[in-house]
Amino acid sequence: MASFSRCLSIGRRAVTSGLVRSTVRLSSDAARQTLQPWRLVAPTTARCYTTKKRVMERSELTGELYAPNDVDYEDVVQGLQQEEVKIYIDVREFDEVHETGKIPKSRVIPLSELRTAFDLSEADFQEKYGFSKPPKNTDIVLYCRSGRRSRTAAKWMTSMGFSDVKRYAGSWLDWSEKNPDKTEKLD
Repeated sequence: MASFSRCLSIGRRAVTSGLVRSTVRLSSDAARQTLQPWRLVAPTTARCYTTKKRVMERSELTGELYAPNDVDYEDVVQGLQQEEVKIYIDVREFDEVHETGKIPKSRVIPLSELRTAFDLSEADFQEKYGFSKPPKNTDIVLYCRSGRRSRTAAKWMTSMGFSDVKRYAGSWLDWSEKNPDKTEKLD
């Protein structure tokens, strides 16, 4: 496996020489404002192998790929119709949800409260969020406005020990575009 600095050097030379073109926007992290050579396109460039985990981390920066635990619109509709035992959690702030509405049967726990919400007692959680605190093995589907906050929420919940956390990649923008009449107001 080539080191990152070696891949970076190869990538810079290939782009500078005009042999390849970069298909990636620059990273938003100021410390890493560099080319990402593992994403260069050319038939003859050196290959830089990486693990699946690293590829998924890189895709989070560009938002171009779906992670294995992402669900799409059809999965959400099917889950709601079949009354599967899943909890749909909207991680937008309460004022956003009041303005736009939410997916029917979903619950709201803002991302800003997510880490501390599951530290609450069962009674306090029920009082604050209006539903029982889910066990760690519950199927949970997270969504937000565009999918970015739900990605962060999924990472946090997985690190808290939740075993079956998925993310609706299209989130509210996708749902409201395809279902403008099927929204629910926040209680």
